[in-house]
Amino acid sequence: MQGSRTQENDKFVKFFTLVQAEALKRGAVFFSDCGQGDVFENETMECEDLCGWLIPQRLVREFEPLFLNNSPKQHDYDNYYVFVDYIVNGDEITIIFDK
Repeated sequence: MQGSRTQENDKFVKFFTLVQAEALKRGAVFFSDCGQGDVFENETMECEDLCGWLIPQRLVREFEPLFLNNSPKQHDYDNYYVFVDYIVNGDEITIIFDK
């Protein structure tokens, strides 16, 4: 799964797909550094606040190997570091990127 260093369960993958769809709207890919808590779970999805890098498409090829290898050089991209929050409203989940 692009943007993650770990294998995740199907319920979280469904949430992460929403995160990536929102990133794509911004011309970017989200690379998750870690979870921040605030977990919400229902029958089909598991959500959590996240933090990581919202990397523009034009930089993904150079950033992704650094990310996957957890290279210290990934921090050269910290100006793209964001927090991901979500809002649950009934069956809808809204993804919000904050600096």
